[in-house]
Amino acid sequence: MNSRIFIIILVLFSCSVYSESVKKLYDLGLSSIAEENYEEGILKLRTVYLKYPKSKYAEAARYYVGYFAEDVFQQKVEYMDFLDKYPNSAYCEEIYFQLGLNNYVTKNFKEAQFYFEKYLWNYPTGNYLNSVNFYLGVIAKENGEYNLYRAKMSKLNHYNKNPYFLMASFLLLDFYKKNGISEKIQEIENQLQGKFPPLLLTTNNLNSYWTIQLGAFKSKNRAKKYKQLLEDHNFSNIYINKIGSYYKLFSGHFSTKTEARSYLKLFEDQGYECRIIKKEKK
Repeated sequence: MNSRIFIIILVLFSCSVYSESVKKLYDLGLSSIAEENYEEGILKLRTVYLKYPKSKYAEAARYYVGYFAEDVFQQKVEYMDFLDKYPNSAYCEEIYFQLGLNNYVTKNFKEAQFYFEKYLWNYPTGNYLNSVNFYLGVIAKENGEYNLYRAKMSKLNHYNKNPYFLMASFLLLDFYKKNGISEKIQEIENQLQGKFPPLLLTTNNLNSYWTIQLGAFKSKNRAKKYKQLLEDHNFSNIYINKIGSYYKLFSGHFSTKTEARSYLKLFEDQGYECRIIKKEKK
């Protein structure tokens, strides 16, 4: 065999074996995480991007190490490193938003504002636009920038298909009442007419009620993390019940399915998968 052809075949074979081994390591990492062996999974994914930085799996592996980080502080470290290594990645949109949210949750408002504004600059029509404007509005209020606060909330309050419509409306209503701006109070109350679902209903006299199931997890820790994620996005009245071997997340107590469906739409509008179920009162 021509030595030149032999070398080409050898190189192609080596590349194929290399690619398969990296893919296997990457898949094993994700499988371990799916089975809730987080430390083992993260270790495998970290090996992918450290040992094989030029592989096609390195970028995704780096992202998932950050995504499944132990807490918001570790996630911040991982995501900042990701932005440094992959500044043009498709994952950057989500990462800028998450870094803003993590800093907001830990009350580091200056850094939260930095990442949210960075998001707006890079993704002026992005998927998290409403969320970013909402948090920037709340931060503006914390900083005493009340005109900016009103501007951000008024933008979200402008149309009722926006998932932050209700939250922005009630925050504005509270602001206008505290500051005695009567014409604005009437304007908000008119907008809210018939649009606010009863988020929590007293069910003492009911034998059964409707509620929203948001998820089911075998791990209590994962259920708690998902509950925290929802609360970070300003959903409230979320509770966990252990049913059989699963920890299930629910929100709301409603006397009718129609009321529950109104509340369900708030979650669906923001991309969460959930369903209405009927529960018997114990």
